[in-house]
Amino acid sequence: YRSTLTDRILSLTLDAVERALEAAYTPAGPAKKISLQGLNLILEKLRFLWRVVHARRFLSNQQHTFVCLKLDEIGRMVGGWLRSLEGRIS
Repeated sequence: YRSTLTDRILSLTLDAVERALEAAYTPAGPAKKISLQGLNLILEKLRFLWRVVHARRFLSNQQHTFVCLKLDEIGRMVGGWLRSLEGRIS
C-alpha cells in the first residue's frame, strides 16, 4: 500500500512538472489555459494523496505541513498565472 502511494505521488509530481513546462512554452490562449487547469487538477490529486499518506501515519505532522505549504504555494502561482491570462483570452 505504501509503495503504491509513493509510486502514484511520484508519477503525479512528474506529470505536474511536465504540465508546467507545457504551459510555459505554450503561447497565451485557450491551450495554455487548458494546460494550467490540468496542472491545478494534478495539484488537487497530490493534495489528496498526501492527506492519505498523513492519515496512514507515513508522515509526521511537520512533514505534512511542509508538503501542504509547498503545494499551496504552487497552487497560488498557478492561480496567478491563470488570472494573468484572463484579459488575453476571449
